[in-house]
Amino acid sequence: MRQLVFMFLVLVLCSCSENVRKEGVIETWPNGVTKMERVHLAGDTFLVKHYHENFKLHMKGRAFLRDSEEVKHGTWESYYPNGRKWSLNTFVEGVRNGIYKTWHANGNLNISGHYSMGSSTGVWTFYNGEGSVVKKFDATPGN
Repeated sequence: MRQLVFMFLVLVLCSCSENVRKEGVIETWPNGVTKMERVHLAGDTFLVKHYHENFKLHMKGRAFLRDSEEVKHGTWESYYPNGRKWSLNTFVEGVRNGIYKTWHANGNLNISGHYSMGSSTGVWTFYNGEGSVVKKFDATPGN
């Protein structure tokens, strides 16, 4: 009986572990194309990739799992369906921290700024589609 209970507990623990550390193709589009995949890097860290329905890269970055939820950590990049870069963000344990940039669909810079543990800080610059500055402001607290 003890062996049966032990085997059952091992099976349950392995099942839970598999769900928490799931890697490979996580989700697909209705046409069968990969929508999201995870590649195990080291420890609890994964490289996460999201794809557009045309299988061009939509978003990529590193994350770890906390209570079965994906937590972004490090640099994340996203792309338009045509393959051009759309955004660049950095995260620390799921909180924006560091560089923040977005680009217009034509490839010109749209927004350039900085986050400090979730709060906008420093000079933020906004550009029109032609690349000219349309607005600048200092988001540092107290300014």
